[in-house]
Amino acid sequence: MRMLTLTVLLACTGVETNPNTITKSDIQTAVPKKDIKTICTALKSSDEDLQQFATEQLRIFEPEQTKDCLKEGLVDSDSKAFRLGVLEGLKGEKRNAVARVAAELIQDTSLVGRAEAIHHLGGVPAPAVNAALMKIAENGSDASDVRAVAIRAVGGYTDNFDSTAALFDDGDAEVKAAVVDMLGLHTEEKGARKLIKEALPHEDENVRAAAMKAYRAHAGDRAEEVLCTAMMDDTSPKVRAAAIAALEKTKSVSAIRCLRKRAMTLEEDRDVRAAILRSLKLAEGNAERPAFTAMCDAIPFWLRSYTTDKLPEEDPGTDIVKMQNDYDHEYSEKCFAKAYAQKSQYSCHGHKYIAWFYKQMISNEDLYVPECEETAAP
Repeated sequence: MRMLTLTVLLACTGVETNPNTITKSDIQTAVPKKDIKTICTALKSSDEDLQQFATEQLRIFEPEQTKDCLKEGLVDSDSKAFRLGVLEGLKGEKRNAVARVAAELIQDTSLVGRAEAIHHLGGVPAPAVNAALMKIAENGSDASDVRAVAIRAVGGYTDNFDSTAALFDDGDAEVKAAVVDMLGLHTEEKGARKLIKEALPHEDENVRAAAMKAYRAHAGDRAEEVLCTAMMDDTSPKVRAAAIAALEKTKSVSAIRCLRKRAMTLEEDRDVRAAILRSLKLAEGNAERPAFTAMCDAIPFWLRSYTTDKLPEEDPGTDIVKMQNDYDHEYSEKCFAKAYAQKSQYSCHGHKYIAWFYKQMISNEDLYVPECEETAAP
C-alpha cells in the first residue's frame, strides 16, 4: 500500500519520466492506449533509433495532438542541437501540419547542426519543408555549407528547377558546385546542359568536379572527349578523379581506351588511382572485356610505379593485383604469369607481392618469394 501511495504521489507531483528509461516496447504499448505523453517523452531519448521510432508512431495521431511535443522534441534544449532521430522519423511525411514545425525550426541560425538536419529533411516531401529549404538555399547571408546542403536536398525536384538554376550565378563556389550537382539531375532541361558546360572550365575545383558527373549525365558518350582530357590534364586530383568516376558503368570501348591510357600514366594521388580501378571493374557490355584486359596489362606498370616501399595491401583501394583476381579470376593465371615475368623490374615489395599471388595461383611451393626490409615509419 505504501508503494502504491508513493507511485500516486510521484505522478501527482509531476515527476518527469527519464526519456532514457523508455523502451520500444513501452512505445508500442502506449500507441493503442493513446498515451501520447509517453511517446513524446521518448523523443528526448539519447538513442536516435528510439527517437525515430517514437516519431514514426506520433505520426499516427492527429497533428493537432502532437505538434507541441514534436516541436519540443526536435531540438535538445540544453545543447540547442537538432535530434537527428526525430528528423529521420519524419521521412516521407507529406502533411504540412506535421512537417511545418521542422520547417520553421530549420530557419533558426542559432541552432546547432543545421546542415546535417537539412540533409535529413531532404527526405520529407511536405511542401512546407520544400519551401523552407529553398528559402535557405536562396539566402545569401546564410552559411555556404548550409545553403549547399539545402540545394542538394531539394534542388533535384522538377518543380524547383528554375529556382535552382537561378542560383548558378551565385558568387559562392560551394553553392555553385551544389547547383551544378543538381542540374545534372535535370536531364530533360536543355537550359541545364548549357549551364553545366559553362561550369566545366570554372576556376574552382569543386565546381569543375561537379560538372564532370553532371555533363556525363546530360551528354552520355558524347562527354567522353571532355572527360578524357580532364582525367589526363586537370591539375586538381579531385577533378581528375571525378572525370574518371563519371565513366563508371560505361559500355563504350572508346572510353575504356581512355581509361587504359590513364591507367598506364603515372598518378601520384591514391584517390585518382582508386577511381581508375573502380571505373575499369564496373565497365559493362562490350566494354567489360577490354576493361579487364586493360587492368591486366597495367599490373606491371603499377607494380613498378606504386609498389616501391610497401605492399599494395597496405594501401586499400589501389590494389590492382587483388582487384584483377577478384573480378576477372578466370584470366588471373595468364595475367599474373605475364606480370611475374617482369619481376626484375620491380622493387623487392613488388616482386614479393606478385610472386605470392602467382605462387598461390599455380600451387607451386618452390616458387621463390623474397623477404623485404620493413620500411621505417615516417
